Amino acid sequence: MEVANGELVLADSLIHDSGSTGAPVIRAENSHITLKSARIRTKALEYGTLIDCRNSNLHVRDCHFETTAPVVSSVAVSGGRGTFINTEIVITPERAGRALECWGAKLVIAGLRLVRTGNDESNGDTALWIDRNTVVISEKELEVTGFRFKKKTGAH
Repeated sequence: MEVANGELVLADSLIHDSGSTGAPVIRAENSHITLKSARIRTKALEYGTLIDCRNSNLHVRDCHFETTAPVVSSVAVSGGRGTFINTEIVITPERAGRALECWGAKLVIAGLRLVRTGNDESNGDTALWIDRNTVVISEKELEVTGFRFKKKTGAH
């Protein structure tokens, strides 16, 4: 699904995507995305991305996301704002993974569970990665399981 300069609202939804090579399930640019009580799963052949939001407002409440791929970046927020309330993001990477990454965004967390499953041998993964231009407005009830690093900040 691609949204540009628009709005997407999904409530009480189930989406299962399988076999893609790297395209996100939801891609948004300059838009408003609201997900409530949604379950979204993707299994990619190469690079797994579930949501890619650029300069958009992403509001997620009571959702469950699962991403499986050799390399995973489950949810990416670049610019705009990401709000996560009572939500779980589960990733199963073969080589590398991040559950949530933010680039120059505003981030609000009010009940977010980030879980890494799968191969522990190569686990150098980060649950929450933010660049130095991201502003964490609120971080309450962030729970991390299975990742080597809970949170990292970097330039790129």
